[in-house]
Amino acid sequence: MTQLQQLETKIRKALPRLQEMVSKGTILGMHNYYKHHIYLSDVLEWLGKVEYHSVTVYGTFTRTDKLQGQTKWDLSKPLLKDQPKEVIEYLNNLVSLQ
Repeated sequence: MTQLQQLETKIRKALPRLQEMVSKGTILGMHNYYKHHIYLSDVLEWLGKVEYHSVTVYGTFTRTDKLQGQTKWDLSKPLLKDQPKEVIEYLNNLVSLQ
């Protein structure tokens, strides 16, 4: 399981509305379903439900916990899956630090 898949699983578990399947339509009489995409707003909602170390949000997401450096969200890309690998890894490890 990739870092992104692990993070999406954690977020979907905390936000059950994201577990619902949505129909993309019918192709040859069969329904085609997919899960909701996870947006940055969903990540912020999820962060409000979990305990984590010191984090500051300023249009970019700067980490100030035990990990070194900074991780910046690309706010021009609203989907979690389109964020830099470092953001996915950071968020995935954020809850693991508890």
